[in-house]
Amino acid sequence: GAVSNTFTFTITSTEPALGEASILAYPNPTTGRLEIALDHPAKGQLEVNVYDMLGKNWIAASFQKATDRADYTLDLDNLPNALYFVRIQVAGYQQVLKVVKE
Repeated sequence: GAVSNTFTFTITSTEPALGEASILAYPNPTTGRLEIALDHPAKGQLEVNVYDMLGKNWIAASFQKATDRADYTLDLDNLPNALYFVRIQVAGYQQVLKVVKE
């Protein structure tokens, strides 16, 4: 019989999502620079991690979030072209976005 090369990935989290937060990551797809716009009342240490499909952590960045609305720039220039998961965490909340680097 034929061998199936189909894989299913399930991303799960035990932490709550950001709820009413507005998070935009653009441009998507990107050729290098990724702008992240976050609108959420939580303040403090903001952690941003970029993972590939195999779970390798390519970027780990942290920022101080002092206002409800904040904008950040990630440089993906040195990453291979692929699909990535961008995990954004602040004050116990978490959101994961899919981003394509091309």
